[in-house]
Amino acid sequence: MEPYVKKPVGVLGGHMTSVTHVILNGSRGQLISLSMDKTFRIWDVQRQACLQRLTGILAKGPDVLYSPVPVTLLFDEPKNRLIMSSNNLLSIMDMKPEMKDRILSHEKPITCAKYIGRTKQVSSACQGSTITLWNIDTGQKLKQITNAHGESEITAMVIDLPSKLLSGSSDGTIKIWDINTTACHRVLQAGREGPVDILQVLCIKRRVI
Repeated sequence: MEPYVKKPVGVLGGHMTSVTHVILNGSRGQLISLSMDKTFRIWDVQRQACLQRLTGILAKGPDVLYSPVPVTLLFDEPKNRLIMSSNNLLSIMDMKPEMKDRILSHEKPITCAKYIGRTKQVSSACQGSTITLWNIDTGQKLKQITNAHGESEITAMVIDLPSKLLSGSSDGTIKIWDINTTACHRVLQAGREGPVDILQVLCIKRRVI
């Protein structure tokens, strides 16, 4: 940082726990960050936006979730791959080549999608908290819910036939929507002491897990 710069030019927010590692992918203008809950995020530096969220790459159990397990990260820029080591595990993750001239269905990266076989429709959700319902045969956008969870990222989604959609968010809430009217019927608070990152939602006999 320059000696006369008194405040940052931008702040990247999204991790639910402390950030332990940050490395630069200079050729793409991206940052790769890792937090204590073993969640990776890939950021666009210029737009100051999260492009992708990755979980399940490193060991994540009750004994290691927040433990100070030493993790080493190295980005091999010539070969475009991320090298990770943790305990006795060495992992190499190849980064996909960038695609040009894409037609985008969402303004922000998609976090989950569900297929509704009975009606041949697909519901998708993105980091911008937008839920969209599509006709899979024609590609037509049928319905859209914007700001479904305010400014929080949608992290999980499930379809409860015949007409309900449940969405979980990083703000710790689960919302129950009517697919036909896009009306929100109920809001469930999963985090008792504050925001939590909901990774999966299940519906079993009128119960939500």
